[in-house]
Amino acid sequence: MVNVVRGSVLAMLFALMIGAVVAYFTPAGSASSPEPVDLQVEVRGAIEGFFGALMTGEPDKVAAVLAPEFQILRSDGSNYDAKGYPDSNLPIISEMPAIEKLNVTAEGDIAVASYVINVDETLDGSLVQAYAPRLSVFRKVGDAWLLVAHGNFAAIGQ
Repeated sequence: MVNVVRGSVLAMLFALMIGAVVAYFTPAGSASSPEPVDLQVEVRGAIEGFFGALMTGEPDKVAAVLAPEFQILRSDGSNYDAKGYPDSNLPIISEMPAIEKLNVTAEGDIAVASYVINVDETLDGSLVQAYAPRLSVFRKVGDAWLLVAHGNFAAIGQ
């Protein structure tokens, strides 16, 4: 009887060790990435498309990535819609920002992305906090993801 109990306890310990090893080697973001990898790649490309358009400083290129219902809200409370944003004082970005901690959820033709970027950016001559979270909502039209809403949580004047 003692051997049966000892064998059961050893089997449970072995199972726990295997579970711990599997958990240790499982990527941290895998549980928070409910959407397929190809959607993650598409949305990352849409985010880069938005920042790429901003980097040109050309209003028509910025307008081309925005949905008609677009709105942006910055941490200082300033906001614009699709008509006003391309002609506003756009941020100056020196290089494509690094996108980190990307989390995408989607339903139908709508995708929501939360992420953190590290960017060298100025707005109205003031430095913008380099490492800060963003929230973007996209709507798929044909093969393109258009930006519907963008929340920029970076402090201005850093």
